[in-house]
Amino acid sequence: MNTKKTLPLILMMACTVPLIVMALTELRAQRYTGRPVPALKDMLVGGTQALAFTKINAGWKYKKPDVDDSQQMCTIGGTVPTAYTSFTNIPSFTMRSSATHAYGTSTVTFDGVNHTFARDPLAVKGRGTKYSQKFYENSAKTGHPVKPKKYGQFSASIKNGQMKFLYQIPKGNESGMMAETGLYERIQQDRAQPWFRKDVIHEKFEGAAQFMFVAGSEVSYGEQDCKVKIGMSAGKAQLRK
Repeated sequence: MNTKKTLPLILMMACTVPLIVMALTELRAQRYTGRPVPALKDMLVGGTQALAFTKINAGWKYKKPDVDDSQQMCTIGGTVPTAYTSFTNIPSFTMRSSATHAYGTSTVTFDGVNHTFARDPLAVKGRGTKYSQKFYENSAKTGHPVKPKKYGQFSASIKNGQMKFLYQIPKGNESGMMAETGLYERIQQDRAQPWFRKDVIHEKFEGAAQFMFVAGSEVSYGEQDCKVKIGMSAGKAQLRK
């Protein structure tokens, strides 16, 4: 069997990408249905800057019969040029990822992370050149008060006109940031076939992810090939250098 898989983040990740991402499973109740990230030729105009990836690490699990019980993760890192000298001047950040992948004769394009968040003043560190923010959601149990639950984090630094960042969503199911890939049910069926164990899990697939990073008024965009591996119960995608 000769198959190719072209990836997303994650991240998202996605984070996959994200991740980007990054090859991700689908979740019926919490799927992102927004606009896809524009193509490279449409992005690198009007002041959009090139993004250089430093890390792409995405994973998805599909051993559960019901896709609603599946799981995803994404980690996306990169560097972009910046005119900002302090995070105190950046009001918000946006992470958007998309990806394409192929499995057998099926080729699917899907959206990954679409996450916009305001700057947290408490996350600005040092002289304003370091930033570390954790993401929380409220979760309540019967008879207990509401307590915040961490679902990811974002860190960045500014030095010599460059911003380096790392965006992490370790559990997409808990954060409500699962991305649909369109192949969950098919992989569920194929993994029960003898040729899947014999051929697919030993094969390395090709992947690709697209990621847009917005810091204040600055927009950056990058595309990156990834290496993808599919196992009997889970898959993963990593940066191809």
